[in-house]
Amino acid sequence: MGSMAMPTGVPAGYRASRRPGCLGYGGMLFVVIVLVGVVGHPWSLHMGGRWTPAMVWHGYGKVHSSTGANYPLWLNIGPMATASRRSGKRDNFQGTAILCTPDGQALTLDVFGRVHAWLDADGQPMKMVLSSPRGSKPAVSFRLEGGWFGEELRLDDGGSMADSFKADGTPKGFAQGLRAPAERAQATLRYGKKTEFAAFCSGTSSF
Repeated sequence: MGSMAMPTGVPAGYRASRRPGCLGYGGMLFVVIVLVGVVGHPWSLHMGGRWTPAMVWHGYGKVHSSTGANYPLWLNIGPMATASRRSGKRDNFQGTAILCTPDGQALTLDVFGRVHAWLDADGQPMKMVLSSPRGSKPAVSFRLEGGWFGEELRLDDGGSMADSFKADGTPKGFAQGLRAPAERAQATLRYGKKTEFAAFCSGTSSF
């Protein structure tokens, strides 16, 4: 019996090169990230009444003060692996925020906080501190507490915005000048895109 000939066009000694599986490198990295989220912060996969596989929630709304001042607020948050120098040891999320003031300023803020949740953040208490990056002037800082209730993130400042803002909403700097007496502010945020917030902040969109 004669020897079997190699298929036409395939050189002798040819070996097929190994390639990544059907997921590819990008897909495998995504799986690893999701697994880390599931193990460490499973609540981050479902925030604000929606599936958040990227473990990030962003939305916007209006902070309304009892003095009459209104501040459009953008919030972008996700879980944190370890506490930083600016965060508390028990913080488990971080992010950024933009607060638009009644006098037309847009303040970029750092966000650190904690949600007391494991599998689902809905209805679970959360606290956060929003403060200006180091070196920013005026430097503002305030707290927000509340939680997600379905698609709404409902927050209350506990009177803390009065430490950084005048009664008319103008930023005065943390612990500077007079404090607005008995001021209280509440906010309701909903999931949304940053481009939508830009229009909302400029007053060309209602909420």
